[in-house]
Amino acid sequence: MESNKNFDITNKNNNRTYNNKYVEFHSKTNNHYTIRKSYNINEITNQQDNSILSVKINPHFQNEFALINSNFDLNYLALNDDGAFNIGSYREHKERVNDICFFKSNSSNFDKAFVSGGNDGSIKIWDSRSPNSVKTLKTNGIQVYCLDTSEDKLVAGFGREIGIWDLKMMKNLCRYKAGHCMDVVDIKLKGNNLLTSGEDCIINHFNIENGLNMDSIVSTINLGQPASSIDFIDSNMNLTHACTSVYTMEICSFEKGSSQYSYNSIDDLYNTQYCLESFLIENNYNLRNSNENLNRENKGKLNSSFENLYNGNNYLQLYSGNNL
Repeated sequence: MESNKNFDITNKNNNRTYNNKYVEFHSKTNNHYTIRKSYNINEITNQQDNSILSVKINPHFQNEFALINSNFDLNYLALNDDGAFNIGSYREHKERVNDICFFKSNSSNFDKAFVSGGNDGSIKIWDSRSPNSVKTLKTNGIQVYCLDTSEDKLVAGFGREIGIWDLKMMKNLCRYKAGHCMDVVDIKLKGNNLLTSGEDCIINHFNIENGLNMDSIVSTINLGQPASSIDFIDSNMNLTHACTSVYTMEICSFEKGSSQYSYNSIDDLYNTQYCLESFLIENNYNLRNSNENLNRENKGKLNSSFENLYNGNNYLQLYSGNNL
């Protein structure tokens, strides 16, 4: 891999088709992506009639990634100069897996480990070097939709509940049922700041330093549409970006209590493309200045305080695809 290129691993058609069997390997130079290689996952893993539902890159080893498969299996793969190869397959979930997350700590023994959660009501912690899970956490049969970790905590959205576990003790700290009136679909944890979104169109910001309860709520936004993916943008934890069920990307301010910018790729791009996913890449030198003002000419211009976010260490990556 050449050092002046940035690499991106995505599954074909942006994770939204159920007959997808390929992972594409892209390189990025001068803000243009080119497909370097395409891999048939069924051939690599020796599995038949299997499709990829999601791809999760290991932040500690960016040539390694985990796959969520349609047959309820997980695979952990790696790329090198000779191609892609399967490190391991994991087959303990009895129903569809909805999310995978990696441990954020760079100083722990968990850099090769990941967490999965699914419709079977279980959260499993895996060491990618072993075919058997290290630990299974139960949600009393409630479907697990989303997961995230910090240095010492694991958080999950299952049904309408939010759960927090201590990773050192492997102990449940709380189960909170009053944050959303419909299913929790995404969750993000940064320090003591917890961000959750639900099918009720609500995005909540909690401070969980003293636990999770009614007094933990910092601010709430009613987006008007369910947000399928969310994350904090700024260090003050005031701004969040969110992808919605109508394929827009919103930048929301908790201080204002509403969306301050809407990227509608249906109107603003090619009239056939939909914004499917967005996420923040932090402290990436090669990406810092490639999208300084997040397309100023689009409708809903950002003011200078928002634009400054993209002149510094943060770059917002957007994925769009056809509405298949």
